[in-house]
Amino acid sequence: MACGGSEPVSEAGREILVLGVLGTSESKSPQIVGMIRGVEQAVTEYNDNPDSRYDIELKEFNTEPQPGEAGAGESEIANTERLIGVVGPFALPEIQSLAPALESSGLPYMVPSVTAASVPADGWRSFRRMVANDRQEGKALAAYAAERVSGAIALVTEDSAEGEPFAEGAKEALEAAGRPASRTETVEPDDPPITLSGTLTKEAPEAIVYGGGGASAKSLLENLRKAGYKGILVASHQIRELNPDGLGGGLISSSAGADPAAPAAARFKERYEEKFDAAPTRFALESYEGALMLLEAVEEVQPNPRAVTEFLQLNRKFRGDSKNYEFDDRGEPVDAPVWVYESTNGGWKLSGRSDRLAQK
Repeated sequence: MACGGSEPVSEAGREILVLGVLGTSESKSPQIVGMIRGVEQAVTEYNDNPDSRYDIELKEFNTEPQPGEAGAGESEIANTERLIGVVGPFALPEIQSLAPALESSGLPYMVPSVTAASVPADGWRSFRRMVANDRQEGKALAAYAAERVSGAIALVTEDSAEGEPFAEGAKEALEAAGRPASRTETVEPDDPPITLSGTLTKEAPEAIVYGGGGASAKSLLENLRKAGYKGILVASHQIRELNPDGLGGGLISSSAGADPAAPAAARFKERYEEKFDAAPTRFALESYEGALMLLEAVEEVQPNPRAVTEFLQLNRKFRGDSKNYEFDDRGEPVDAPVWVYESTNGGWKLSGRSDRLAQK
């Protein structure tokens, strides 16, 4: 996975390199199409800059094959000459499938939309996550709850891969705020929390912080309302994603991706809409920023994947539109924020970015 053979040269006299994206613009998912467009926007801006050293070709790898077709695998990526890095994968199963090959090749990959704390594995060097993971989301939402209410805060999490790390982060934030949880409970994904909802309503914490799947979060909310709970439920991003039209008042949730309509994203949003005649989707901005990181790196080092990976390992800060990035040894963003929303009867209203809300 390096520039090999005789290097092709563009009409402008610049060597041609390839930037990959692990998805295709033919995807049925508007969010994946939006993320790919974010990468395309970054490539266009880079190529239009007369000071750029290279011309970049964008290559899409199909990870969503039709029945009977093969998806992007190790060999297709490995045999792509002049490939300097990729944006994606966009889903946890694809990371689990492709990461070993990406890591063994030294190919850097920027992950803009996956929050699962089960990745990265120990020893990964080429991975870089662009958003908060589940643990960081738990930390951010619990800290927000502690700022929002002065009374007791209960912590309820699902017994799942999403709930466990969320609980760890939430406990850390509540203890740091001197507000340890008044009650800590774990619920099973398929077990309606009827008894627990009644108990919580009687104890009347001002806020309940919940982390886990969207279906179990909605079940908790419904049972709390039936029991007459008067406080607020602060739930992880899954409930907002599952219920885009909102679920009425008393519910707060989040997104790991920057709100496309947030003021900080205005410059990107304007250029994106001009190019694609459509509003950017969630995670399009992070995909754009991940591509820019790869393109900035290749300006500084030899145009091969291992050199780019090494540069990213040594240079861990990046000023983006969505946030200022800093990465640790594992490629995780340090203290990544989330975007906080309040549910309404017709949708979700943005409250702001978690780290900035905490400063108010």
